[in-house]
Amino acid sequence: MSKHVVFQPLDLSKNDEIADTVLWSATFHIHPEIEPTLPEEMLALVKNKNTVNYPLSYWEKEFQTLGFVLDMDFPYCKEYAWDFVMPDAVRITIKAKDINTNFNQIIVPKSIAKEILDEMKLPMFGKMHPEKFHKKLVQYIDLSQNNMALVDNIFEALTELEDLCTECISYESFIEWKVS
Repeated sequence: MSKHVVFQPLDLSKNDEIADTVLWSATFHIHPEIEPTLPEEMLALVKNKNTVNYPLSYWEKEFQTLGFVLDMDFPYCKEYAWDFVMPDAVRITIKAKDINTNFNQIIVPKSIAKEILDEMKLPMFGKMHPEKFHKKLVQYIDLSQNNMALVDNIFEALTELEDLCTECISYESFIEWKVS
């Protein structure tokens, strides 16, 4: 018999393949002795504090053009090195901005999930837009706080679900839940 309900983004993938549409963000690490000798274009990019996001194909093309070498290659993270004058003069780490890069699965005991879902007037299996789910969740929290009916373990599940809503909204993914 199933004892838990799993809440997660609908778009979670079961494998480590990343879609071509996923953007990758970069962080730069420059050896202090090298910084004054870097070309102006590279220095401008490195000093830009705004996060720069591009598809993986863009980064690969740029790094190849600049003579960077792929040093570490993981599904959601890659690191490139540039040995300009000295080893590891510049290292650039790129990370996939994909919903699969975060731990987004919440497992709630079935009895607690049933109470939450019943109060939200939702079935034990389903999927919903995260903003709509969040609205129902907030209504339940507001009603429960008025009645002082929130038990600690229910409140903990509600706050985790609220965080999941935020994550799903940022990645434009529906929330799904199912008994497992």
